[in-house]
Amino acid sequence: MQVYERIYNIVSENYKSAGKKLDYEKQAFLYNTGTHPQVVDVRRYRHLSNLEFYQAVHTAVYHRLPEQEEYHKWSAFFCMNPAAFQRKLLKKISASSVAALYRMRFIGGKYAYRRRGTGCLVFGFCYGLTDKPGLRRLGKKLPLPLQRIVRKVFL
Repeated sequence: MQVYERIYNIVSENYKSAGKKLDYEKQAFLYNTGTHPQVVDVRRYRHLSNLEFYQAVHTAVYHRLPEQEEYHKWSAFFCMNPAAFQRKLLKKISASSVAALYRMRFIGGKYAYRRRGTGCLVFGFCYGLTDKPGLRRLGKKLPLPLQRIVRKVFL
């Protein structure tokens, strides 16, 4: 952990020397290091402030920092009770298409929310079909006459 902390400090100093501010909070960065890409353990983030919790969970699911419009959308909720904010955020992010596509699991804690059932698996598979490499892989498994039909439709 000390290595990642030093890396964060070096990067933030470089941002300061360039006259910019690093938007990624230090605690959110440290809590996301060494985690599984598909499993979000809510117990790790429970003690963070609302802003840090939002950044940590958003980065764990989307693998990127929130954009300005996403940040402004959620900034009104940062003054909420932490338990209510965590519940609201986890419910919203677990229903996103990215969470369905990558089959994200939220575990640990009473606010962990996970969509279950066949509908969720089909929903995630359908989002996977919108990805062109996923379509190519699926198309290669189809019989040759169906591959020709698919090529006519999509090309």
